[in-house]
Amino acid sequence: MKRKTLTGVAAAVAVLVAVYIGATAYTGHRVAAAYEARLDQVGKQLPFQRFVERTVDRGLLSSTFSTGLRVGCVNAGAAKGDGSNALPSFEVHFVDHVRNGPFPGFARFGAATIDSQVVLPANAPEALRKYVAGLKPEDIHTQVGYGGDYRTAVRLPAGEIQAAGGKLSWPETRLSSAGLVNGEANAVEATLPELVFQSDEAKGSRFRLADLQLRSENHGSGSLWMRAGNGAVKIGSIELQTRLGEQPMSLRLSKLDYTTEVANDKDLMSGSLAMRADAALSLGDEATPLLFEDIELKESFKRLHVPTIQKWFEGAMAEVSNCETDAAPPAEQAERARQQAEQLLPLLAHDPDVAIEKFALTHEGRRGELSYSAGVHGFRLAEGEEFAAALPRLAQALTLRADARLPVAWVEKIGAFGAGSDQAQLRAVQTEAMLDHAIGQGFLVRDGDDLTAALVFERGTPTLNGKPLGPRMK
Repeated sequence: MKRKTLTGVAAAVAVLVAVYIGATAYTGHRVAAAYEARLDQVGKQLPFQRFVERTVDRGLLSSTFSTGLRVGCVNAGAAKGDGSNALPSFEVHFVDHVRNGPFPGFARFGAATIDSQVVLPANAPEALRKYVAGLKPEDIHTQVGYGGDYRTAVRLPAGEIQAAGGKLSWPETRLSSAGLVNGEANAVEATLPELVFQSDEAKGSRFRLADLQLRSENHGSGSLWMRAGNGAVKIGSIELQTRLGEQPMSLRLSKLDYTTEVANDKDLMSGSLAMRADAALSLGDEATPLLFEDIELKESFKRLHVPTIQKWFEGAMAEVSNCETDAAPPAEQAERARQQAEQLLPLLAHDPDVAIEKFALTHEGRRGELSYSAGVHGFRLAEGEEFAAALPRLAQALTLRADARLPVAWVEKIGAFGAGSDQAQLRAVQTEAMLDHAIGQGFLVRDGDDLTAALVFERGTPTLNGKPLGPRMK
């Protein structure tokens, strides 16, 4: 009886081992296929970068994938760095150590775990190569599930790199990414407490970024660049201290908040961008900083045809990556520019709109605001019709609007900027005379303490401040 029991246990163990080996082989093959498919997809859509020297060392319980990412020119002369005018290419190598499921590394259930290494080329700065080489395998760690999902955690230790011209330093930084292995969904979160660059010169430049928080997510198949999604970036402050000639200059942006949203309706993409920040600018040793508060920017676009943009983008990137060693003749450059512009003409058939809905800021308690919009509605090129012949119809379909409201005090201050005390009164008189002339000609309208202007181009007719645009508008 005991022997039968032991035999049954042994048989059960054998079955479990066989099942485990089969599952491991299956997941290993599945991960490898997903890896290759992803590289192929990225390579096709980004022709200026190529994956080279792709190798796979596949085992039953683990595998190693290796590939080089070459960025830059594809022509041989540029790649060799033979002194030509083309931008030389460079390579970064990635090595992924994969443990296959169903219990990768016997730690937890899943399709695979991946520890990644980055290998920089020999011509990269030595300090940067040493920093990257010092990263531990678990510093870039990915877990892959059987549903095709993944989750990556990246830890970058604090570092200090002496580069040409200065020193770059940062504390420990973390980044995480999650999504689908096939690329149809992705979400990224990152935090960077501080990034500082200090030049080597005694009175050199200093740049500091503090409290960066980044979040983005996108989804959808097709183009890597034009997918639906949203993103947000918050930055506590950006500080720059440098010199303009002999004069010290400093710029500080604070409380920067930047968001984007993109939505796709079939092949048409619409979206918006919004930004808010405060700024302070000073020039000179004793200069009082210029304060710009509540800077606000809102942009939008509607009904942009994604296949047209993607085709244009791929053509443009292919041209960039095929950098020629010698500049083309001016006539050839002009012809290429014309061809690239014509590739965007199909956008007009989808009634696109683009706008800076609002650009506003407050200075010394006064607020100025600008806005702009452009759209084409109801325009279609007939079959075989030349674009030049269709320009009169395009003018009828085009609508442009621009509005501005600026405080008079700003214009007067700009007019007196840089003038000495002996010239300040003369500059003030000259500025007032210029404003009176512009208002008398109808270019500007005075509304209390503000100057306003409204330009409209509609149905082929331009108007400024409600009057037909001409030599004189009265």
